Amino acid sequence: MRCWVYEFLGCPHTGDYQQITYEGTPGEVALRERPGSPTLMDCFVRESVDDVAMAARFRWVASGAPSSIASALLSAAGLPSSNSRLDS
Repeated sequence: MRCWVYEFLGCPHTGDYQQITYEGTPGEVALRERPGSPTLMDCFVRESVDDVAMAARFRWVASGAPSSIASALLSAAGLPSSNSRLDS
């Protein structure tokens, strides 16, 4: 499997950084456990992907406990939150 370079931008707690991963095509969102704080997550939404260079850029959305950041992450990704009503 080939490797991808993920670039994470804008997180005030970790700064900008890159990570090499051997996962498949990057998804719309990325969650990262905060180093040294296993109950906190840093959440990112994908801004761009370059299939030729195998690079993806993610921007920071929110940080916190998983239950407290879910709606911010879904909103930033353009997905309906679990609290949203679906109108017909």
